[in-house]
Amino acid sequence: MQKRWVTRQDGAVRDSHSFLHAKTIQMNGKFSVGGYDASYPGEPTLPASQRYNCRCRLALIPVEG
Repeated sequence: MQKRWVTRQDGAVRDSHSFLHAKTIQMNGKFSVGGYDASYPGEPTLPASQRYNCRCRLALIPVEG
C-alpha cells in the first residue's frame, strides 16, 4: 500500500496543503507540510498553522504489480 494526501480543492485549502494534493508516497514515508514532516494530515506534531482546521484526508492506494 501507498498513501496519498487529498484536499478538498476549494478556496479554503492552505497553499502548503494544496501543493500536496494527490501526492503519493510509501506508507512509511513522510509528507513535507509547509517545511514540517508529517505522516498524515492533522498529525499532532505539526504546528498549529498547519494542523488546526485542516480538512485534508489520507487515501490508501494499492501498489500495482
